[in-house]
Amino acid sequence: MIKISNKKTDKNESFGEVFTRVPNSFIRGHSKDIKKRTILVYIYLDTYRNLNNIVNFSLYHLIRSCGYVSNEKTISINNDFKSILEFLYDNQMIEFLTSFVDIKGNSLSQIKLLDNFDCVDNFTKITLNETDTLMSKSQNIDKTILFSIYLYMKSFMINRPLTSDGEEYKNAYERPSSFFGTYNSLINSLGYSKSTIKKCFQEFENIGLLKKYETGSYFVTFNGVSKKINAPNIYVLNNDKSDQEIEWTLDKLKQLYNVDKFYKIQNKKG
Repeated sequence: MIKISNKKTDKNESFGEVFTRVPNSFIRGHSKDIKKRTILVYIYLDTYRNLNNIVNFSLYHLIRSCGYVSNEKTISINNDFKSILEFLYDNQMIEFLTSFVDIKGNSLSQIKLLDNFDCVDNFTKITLNETDTLMSKSQNIDKTILFSIYLYMKSFMINRPLTSDGEEYKNAYERPSSFFGTYNSLINSLGYSKSTIKKCFQEFENIGLLKKYETGSYFVTFNGVSKKINAPNIYVLNNDKSDQEIEWTLDKLKQLYNVDKFYKIQNKKG
């Protein structure tokens, strides 16, 4: 099987970097028809497509590659992954070259990716390196949860265009590539508990994908009474631009909250 990307590289990407463009409707979608594991299946199909957009696979290999145990006894999870394939088929993203009923166990099956599969707008990129890191270095968190939270965070990290020389535009500071959403925003959007989200945040730091900056607190006045409120932490991709992105995001948050500086975390718990 040949690993290629559905959209290879552009001037914002390192030469030769392989990535998948995951539809934001899968990442931020609220529809009950879209299962969170759809993200994993989508990345798998894109990763293992050949030059003719055909994926040669077995059901067990698909499931195990997504981080789950699969055998003849795991009927529920086997059916769940087959239902995701059926969802992609119903949305005209894939075509079954092997009969749907014959996709089972270790049997070799084939799927063809259709034009609708490749997302051309409203997507979030995840590189092969990020996928491999999440799969191989994180052993204690369900991969569905891990990928859905990571991609949700990354979907807010702006992919700024560069000049023809590969340099930042002069106004790049106005669009920092960072995530500074609150826990409640993820709870409401993804339905996970605060403890689960915090565990994933810590994991992203531990495996080296994201860098965290504790923003601190700021003063607000309610009915003439001044009190401190904690601003959300800043998360950026862990690369050579991390510190710059944090600095630009801090400036943006100061404008957002109309403050000149941030203070120590107020009554931080956990």
